[in-house]
Amino acid sequence: MSLEEETKTIELDASTFEKLAELKGEMERVEEGDLSFSAVVKYLLKQEYRYDLLSRMEEKG
Repeated sequence: MSLEEETKTIELDASTFEKLAELKGEMERVEEGDLSFSAVVKYLLKQEYRYDLLSRMEEKG
């Protein structure tokens, strides 16, 4: 497997589905007008930052 293929692979486990459900819930709240667009952007950036930190920690072992 090439590095490019490897970086596109995401393992799906229970926590991944929980995160997706959480995100879906956040997006539904936005559609209902409960959250502003900037709040969603901040939420997504926070999640991306967490994912980046976790992946770096896993790389270091």
